[in-house]
Amino acid sequence: MAYADNLLIVADNKEKAIEALTAISYLKQIGLTLNTKKSQIITDREDLKDVTEIADIKIQDNIEYLGFKIFYDRQKTVNSAKEKAKKYLEYLKIRIITNNQNLAQVIFLPYSDQPYFIT
Repeated sequence: MAYADNLLIVADNKEKAIEALTAISYLKQIGLTLNTKKSQIITDREDLKDVTEIADIKIQDNIEYLGFKIFYDRQKTVNSAKEKAKKYLEYLKIRIITNNQNLAQVIFLPYSDQPYFIT
């Protein structure tokens, strides 16, 4: 998956990951390069649990891609996405309750979900 200058490679084994990284190296022909210092790899493979890097890219337990945390533990990824969605829904709820007014002009009184508007 790619968006702007962000790229996510999904591979089911080390060889395919290296193959994908090698293919990316051909982007040099059009002036693009892979920044291995800013790149990360996550894996849940048991055979790679003692490996710290592949092709000079460090293996992490999670990465952030387009604002979302992706963990090697799939359930953590789901939980993280749910939490982010809840926070965004709360934000939208506040925006609707306050009628899209500047939140600095709105005070929420204790024990009330109704806003008091400063005029």
